[in-house]
Amino acid sequence: MARQRSLAPPRSVALAVALTLAGCTGGPAATTTLGAGDPTSASSGAGSTGGAGSTSGAGTGTGATTGATTEASVGGSASGADLPLLDVGVREDLGSAPAGCGGKIDFVFAIANSWDIEPFLPQLQKSLPGLITGIEEAFDDFDVHVLVANANGGWGSLKCPIQECPVDGGCAAIDAPDYPCWYVHEQEVPPYCDTAEGAGVLFPAGKGATNAPCELAGGRRYITSEEPDIVGAFECIADLGTSGDWRTYVGWGSAQALSSAMNQPGGCNEGFLRDDALLVLTVVFYGGEDSPYNPKVWADMVLDAKGGDQDAVTVITVISDRDQPDAVCPPETKSGSVLLHEFASYFDHRHLISLCEPSYVPGFEDAVDVVLDVCAGFGAE
Repeated sequence: MARQRSLAPPRSVALAVALTLAGCTGGPAATTTLGAGDPTSASSGAGSTGGAGSTSGAGTGTGATTGATTEASVGGSASGADLPLLDVGVREDLGSAPAGCGGKIDFVFAIANSWDIEPFLPQLQKSLPGLITGIEEAFDDFDVHVLVANANGGWGSLKCPIQECPVDGGCAAIDAPDYPCWYVHEQEVPPYCDTAEGAGVLFPAGKGATNAPCELAGGRRYITSEEPDIVGAFECIADLGTSGDWRTYVGWGSAQALSSAMNQPGGCNEGFLRDDALLVLTVVFYGGEDSPYNPKVWADMVLDAKGGDQDAVTVITVISDRDQPDAVCPPETKSGSVLLHEFASYFDHRHLISLCEPSYVPGFEDAVDVVLDVCAGFGAE
């Protein structure tokens, strides 16, 4: 059924105007095919199975912190209403085109979509695109790949099987009148790349999600610089909602997105990862991290994907800082981010944004500076 979502911003026209990239026309994107690169053997059915401190110091040792946190303002709410938009100017010390990566950056976002992330979503949706646009402003030629990784290894909500979904209606079980039940009826078993851990998300489904296919230029599962409306496209693939399993595997999922199986010819993310591009991995999480294996394994997989080069990777974590020095999150906050703090500790270039900050804009502004600093040295003679 031809039900695709327009890439016009779904929530705030002001957001799109404020964050529109230079040179983007905002026109419709080209058509993509869901499940492109599917292996011959399909897997699971519908349903999911599942501030601001920064450092460029050495990242060694289990349990090391993700950098000293700076003074943070405590208070406010998680509501995104009336929060300022990220407005990052060109770094005078780096010039318009820093040496090194020269604007060639691969972004991976691993974003939790469990119910407990819901209070934080408004300001995340408002501030996340600013990370990309803030960096873009520093380059005359911004060559970007942007992928939102499937961190659950499933599609949609387990509470919305075919018997709970009228073909022309939404799913009452999760209070989502726009849930794409038509797709549940159309695809008894979703394509492999719609359900595989680490695959680029093209069709977010669930309460508060996009609930429609996202059309991306070039028929890929990730955004490229040929996308006429990068901000609109990012909003489409990143609005994951809150119907995922509480065990959102953001650590494992982000590592899987960079695996050779996903990026090789015929893989779900074919062509995403580039040897000569800086990798910027952003993890957003709140709850109980229960990824397979352990943080050292996830970090080793990410580094291996970049040839073991610490200077080719920057990791940004938007997580609870309850157990960190100068924490913004109160003691009663969930402590499920402990493993992700360890994950980040294995990277030399990392930046922590407390999920409990009343606004993420300052944290992402600082993250832009971190990325530009790393970019200046990446690949430079």
